[in-house]
Order: sequence, then structure tokens, then C-alpha cells
Amino acid sequence: MRTCTAWICALALASVLGGGCSGGGTPSGASAGGGIGGGGNSVAQLITSVVDSQNPTVPATLVASLHPADNGGPPVLASSTRTVLSGGTLPVRVTSPQPLREVAISVDGSGDHYILLLPTAKSQIDLLVTSPPVITDPRTPRFLFFSGRDVNGLAGPGSAIMVDVKQVATGDVQVNVTWDTRADMDLHVTDPSGFEIYFSQPMSPSGGVLDLDSNAGCLSGPQSENIAWPIGRAPSGTYQVSLVLFDDCGAGQPTNFVVTTVVAGTIQVYRGSIGGSGAGVTVAQFTR
Repeated sequence: MRTCTAWICALALASVLGGGCSGGGTPSGASAGGGIGGGGNSVAQLITSVVDSQNPTVPATLVASLHPADNGGPPVLASSTRTVLSGGTLPVRVTSPQPLREVAISVDGSGDHYILLLPTAKSQIDLLVTSPPVITDPRTPRFLFFSGRDVNGLAGPGSAIMVDVKQVATGDVQVNVTWDTRADMDLHVTDPSGFEIYFSQPMSPSGGVLDLDSNAGCLSGPQSENIAWPIGRAPSGTYQVSLVLFDDCGAGQPTNFVVTTVVAGTIQVYRGSIGGSGAGVTVAQFTR
């Protein structure tokens, strides 16, 4: 990572601030006496991929059993932003007082879970949690559960994050961004004809539309934006994705972001940071 006003790290599929809740209560879908879950749904209805941002080529494995029960391992604390977009990526930081060799991830009501094996044990893991373009179970809010297993194979008590689920537009091309401060950030996508979609031009002649705009005027919002072209409408050629930090809204720190592109079903994730009102950065180019 290099230090500058804005930096980009591209992840071939696919830091983080915010709050989680840990220990304490037993949200819907949690079992106080054993593993978490127990419903007839699958975690894959809401989450299709989990990777460590430092090792993004190795995804988590879906396991057909309940979330591991606590058997004396170290506790974890999970923190993140609070909005899950269909076809988007949620950044989640998991920390533990002891190094972890694996992380388990599940959703309230699911009868299965993901296991992410880490190449080396560590006590802080920055996860990228990606959702499908169409969420078949769009109930909201939802609880995401995280726990860890130490080098001795012991699983510890977990941490839950409550998130809002938003089904946004998708199609041949979908681009969205999620960020971690109250800043007013704007997503811009330029299509092959040169038309630029953003808050002042939310619809393009080619069919693209900005269907989710957020935090305008520094008002509280989902800290996410989404642009998509419906099936059969996205023109062929090169697209450019950029971000403008219209107003940092007194954040007093760089704003971390995650951009997700979905092009004909292929997902790519980019993460980075931008600071200072009026700053802009080109995140990605892709060809359809």
C-alpha cells in the first residue's frame, strides 16, 4: 500500500470503521446452546463470496453445517458499515486478542456457514463479503455472524453485525460503491459513448441509471451508490469508473471505499481510500 491522497487496490474477485455487536444477546437465528443458525435457508442466498483482502484469490468454503459452537477459543469483534447491496461488497474487520487460523461466517436463519482458512495466523482480518446481484431472500435487517478458531483448533464466542439489505438495479453491467464515513461521495460511470452518469445526469441514452444516491448535503444515508444497465441495454465497449469526494462532511480522515463491478455475471472488487473535499480518483476501466 502506498500513502497518497487516493489509492486503489484491485482485487480479482472477488481501514474499515463502524460498529458491530458482540457477545451479549442472542439475535434471531442464534442458538445459545450450540452453533448459530438452524433455519432452512442458506448463507449463500445473501453472501456468495468471502475473501481476506490481503489474500483475495483464496475464497471461503461453504460448509453444510451450523456455525461452529464456542468450545473455549478466543472471542472476536466484527465491525463494518451497515448496508448490504445486491451485487455489492461489504468490508468487515474481524479482530481477536489471539491469532486466528480460520474465520467462520453465517447469516441468521441459515443452516450452513462459510469457513475462511488463513495462510498464516493473525489477530486482525479485513474481509470482503460479496452479495449476489439478485438476493433471493431480501428480508431486512439481517444479522451476520463471525467467529474464529485459533491455532489449536478451538472456536471462540462470536460477534454479530446488524445490516440493512438493499436490492438495487442490476443487469448486463452493474457498478456500486460503499464507503465508511458520513462523507458525500459520488459514483461516476462513463459509458462507451462518453456519456457520464452521476447525480447530475442520473440516466444515460444507452439505458444506464443511477438508482441509489446517498448522503447528499451531508445528510445521513446508506453510504452506498449504484449504477446499472438492464439486460440487453448495456453498449459494448470500454467503461470507466471514478469517484468524487464531493464533501468530506467534516470526517477529518480519509474515506475508505469498496467498488464492485458486475459485468455479464463476472464480479470484480476494488478498494481504496480518498481524502479531502473535491478529490477525485479513477477506480477502474473494463470492457464489455
